[in-house]
Amino acid sequence: MNPFVTLARSLALGLLLWTFAFGAEAQYAAPAAEDRTQIEVAYDEAFRSMFKDPGNLDKAFTFALLAIRIGDYEGAIATLERMLLIDPDLPRVRMELGVLYFRLKSYQVAKGYLEEVRDDPAAPELVKERVAEFLDAIDDQTSPHRFRGSVFAGIRHQSNANAGPASGKVRVLGLDADLDSQFTNQPDVDQFVSVRLLHYYDLGVEPRVELENELVGYLSNQTTQDQLDTSLLQFRSGPRFTVDPDLIRGLDLRPFLRADIIDLDDHLYYVSYGAGLDGNYVVSPETGLYFETFLTHRNYNDTDDYPTNKEELNGPRGYFGVSVSQILTPDMRLSVNGSVTRDEADAAGRRSWRYEASATLTRIFESPIPQHTGPWSLSATAKAASVPYDAPLASIDPDVTREDTEWQVQLIGSVRLRENVSLVASGLYKQVDSTLTNYEYDNWAFTMGLAVQF
Repeated sequence: MNPFVTLARSLALGLLLWTFAFGAEAQYAAPAAEDRTQIEVAYDEAFRSMFKDPGNLDKAFTFALLAIRIGDYEGAIATLERMLLIDPDLPRVRMELGVLYFRLKSYQVAKGYLEEVRDDPAAPELVKERVAEFLDAIDDQTSPHRFRGSVFAGIRHQSNANAGPASGKVRVLGLDADLDSQFTNQPDVDQFVSVRLLHYYDLGVEPRVELENELVGYLSNQTTQDQLDTSLLQFRSGPRFTVDPDLIRGLDLRPFLRADIIDLDDHLYYVSYGAGLDGNYVVSPETGLYFETFLTHRNYNDTDDYPTNKEELNGPRGYFGVSVSQILTPDMRLSVNGSVTRDEADAAGRRSWRYEASATLTRIFESPIPQHTGPWSLSATAKAASVPYDAPLASIDPDVTREDTEWQVQLIGSVRLRENVSLVASGLYKQVDSTLTNYEYDNWAFTMGLAVQF
């Protein structure tokens, strides 16, 4: 077997058994191991200094800030509250206490401290601005309804928009044939917009359970390859709950229902529906795991461009994937992903497995432009996949079973223009090799767009 295929399958399957924990990027990331060692040394020294001079508020505040850095929130809270007993007129200390209780999800206590700062005429304006942000966040967190969303819109150039083979020589009914040049690789430019809307509803039970509703829409319009104009609508809904920490600490789960609709060139391509389960398992602020599995049934529709969809492609799809995330340093993150997909179909030649593995390295850095909101980021992704099919497809070649091997590399840069607006540019190269020349192609894609979060 092709060693590339073996490697892709091994990586994908190995990752599915890897039981590290996922933490989507924590709001307050812990320092990297080498920095944490230095901070712990400073933390111990600050504690000894404060213990020798308990009335020195500067030393106490220094210790509290270091305690926050290493995650000793209880120690920081005790120190800051003792400072207020010595001197109640410390708005910065009250703000830090409010922020700490916010982090611990004690929203009512946090709100009390923060409102005192907001109403203090002597508090600096910069402190009041930060307090206002946290008060808004508390109102958002304590409301039964929460809304989130993002929009990404831009243009994309592809060297092979239709994923057509580079060669005009293909197989049809087991014979060599010449493919018309209009069906070989064709470059094109498209305009696209992607929208993601999230709604959370707190069911008001303990431990906390939220109903998560997610709606994703995508629309692209090609300049010349109209048959590739695409519109997609996906909906998922289900309750997310935290598993009892006495059983497994740091695990939340969401069973969900999902439905998908895809149109190509203003014609219904397929509809699918099914159910699944996803979850986050957080072990530490540095390392964690996200997983997802689902089973859907796909109903294809025949179109002028795809006249045998319903005859060949209808059937269930099963998926299981794992994403492992690791904070390497305060400004460097690594994500490693693996997945297995099984596509059943009415035609044996359309049934396949897909084994995929990928890794993404992201660097976050401050903006080099003065007065810029920042931060900027740069991500590099490498992906490999193997797609073996169950049997030959008679309409292509009754003696050859299709097996594709894919690999791609992508570079994405993001520049923060405003607090919730970023300019995003990416470059991608993808190559597909196959036992059938009909499916061999490569493609360069360059994208530029604006991303807005709200």
